[in-house]
Amino acid sequence: MSKRIFPSALLLFLLVNRTAWGWGDLGHQTIAEIANRHLSEAGKHFVFQMLGAAPLSTASVFADIVRPDARFDPFIPYHLIDIPPGLTPKTLTAKQRLKRDAHVVLSQFPEAILSKKTDQNQKRLLFQYLVHVVGDIHMPLHVGNGLDRGGSLCDVKWREVRSGRLIEVNLHSVWDDRIFDYVVEDFYVANNHRRMERRRISHFEFADAILKQFEKEPEEKKKEMKAAIHTRYVEWYEEALALHHQVYPDSEPNTKPESRYYCKVNDKSQPNHAALGVYDPTKIPIIQEDYARKSLIVAKWQILKAGYRLGKIINDMAAKSSPAKFEKNQHEKLLNAVLLSNDEGKGD
Repeated sequence: MSKRIFPSALLLFLLVNRTAWGWGDLGHQTIAEIANRHLSEAGKHFVFQMLGAAPLSTASVFADIVRPDARFDPFIPYHLIDIPPGLTPKTLTAKQRLKRDAHVVLSQFPEAILSKKTDQNQKRLLFQYLVHVVGDIHMPLHVGNGLDRGGSLCDVKWREVRSGRLIEVNLHSVWDDRIFDYVVEDFYVANNHRRMERRRISHFEFADAILKQFEKEPEEKKKEMKAAIHTRYVEWYEEALALHHQVYPDSEPNTKPESRYYCKVNDKSQPNHAALGVYDPTKIPIIQEDYARKSLIVAKWQILKAGYRLGKIINDMAAKSSPAKFEKNQHEKLLNAVLLSNDEGKGD
């Protein structure tokens, strides 16, 4: 048998199913796949320098995989940014923000990744968080209102797509994962899968579907996307906040967060950091399929936008770096170099 050793760095990326935060695996990996398809040659080489043969999609979910690991607790605030009542992304000052939030990742991590003072292991960790947080910040509830922890203190009732069972969940989890149940179900129906043969739609297939749908959009919509790729981070946050009136059920554009009967209010003086406020468990809204379908339209657009923007960030970093000469088919060469095989007649 071959004596070549399979690198532990690759073993790290053999992923398993798990509970997710912020778009869930499907959303994050689809963003990464869209970005990957829009990388320059230098951008592809830059990703290879950061991750080796592991695809960009693995980096997109790393930050969620390690969240149960207490060693990564200091990174938890990096997943979101809060805009307290009375403030806007443009009026929010550095003193009013958390010391660690999504803006720190977007505005400072690229420079740290390119710095010669940062060693390769640190670069890899920072890069994986950057890839993930670009996705996170396009999920509207990851730009929070400062009161309900990005909708995680807002209770709603969700009817499970397959069973029809009504369960109580928080609004953040609906946008994390549950609205994508309809994507999965539609995939089953479109491909005539019988119940025992069902498999989850892959991020490659979801990226294909989103990009194909985008190609059918009018030219005005395409111009809007092209312009959005070059906007500043503060405008990303404004976009997310502007979507809140669509994200929160039974609300109008000017609804005050503290007036929602199904939302508790973040209060650090309380044991569980949640005060009841006007919360009334008898007024918890039921999420209907119509809401989920409309939310998916928003989610797909945000995922597409995040993918394009992530691709630009990586291409820009690659252009500023001084990479070694780009080798053609380097991913394949590395993978082939570490493959193990049984040599007939050798070994025990």
